[in-house]
Amino acid sequence: MEKLTFQAHPILNPFRATLINVKVTLLACSFRVVRFGQLILLFTVNPDRLPLSLPNRANLAPCTPQNLASSTSGARTQPGAFVCPENYTCKGHWEGPNYGITSFDNIGFAMLTVFQCITMEGWTDILYHTDDAIGDRFNYLYFIPLIILGSFFMLNLVLGVLSGEFAKERERVEKRRAFLKLRRQQQTEKEFNGYMDWIQRA
Repeated sequence: MEKLTFQAHPILNPFRATLINVKVTLLACSFRVVRFGQLILLFTVNPDRLPLSLPNRANLAPCTPQNLASSTSGARTQPGAFVCPENYTCKGHWEGPNYGITSFDNIGFAMLTVFQCITMEGWTDILYHTDDAIGDRFNYLYFIPLIILGSFFMLNLVLGVLSGEFAKERERVEKRRAFLKLRRQQQTEKEFNGYMDWIQRA
């Protein structure tokens, strides 16, 4: 009695192999992505502990008229920092720019803010908020290395490596597809020749 065997559809085999290869490729590239994450973490160290204090809810506040009961006196004392105009004072509590998302109050928001700077999408707004909070004397010590290391080197390196790996994987898939097509064609020709021999013998 002939044994029944089931074989996966030939279209599914390269797809499954592609998924496995992509997973292996991503694991191989994860080291570079981890390095990128370490760079982000390096710049999200709690800035309140550093001599250069970056914007948080405590030192970024909007100006409000002085006659409001909720406002407190005390303008910025750092040189170059934002000072409220006359007849205005800084409000005691403010959630911060972008509804409190652009801040260094916790590690999540800090990583998001640093990633925004690395992508160079609106990083100047963060720079201006920092200027308003602490003045512009030491901001270059933070933002210039962040932009040079993060945006010009690390981000392009990670994107280039991932793009190269996926291009190699696409080439492998195309070669495998061509090989399977050739093998199917040879198998069809072999079966056709077998049938022709059988017909001629009959």
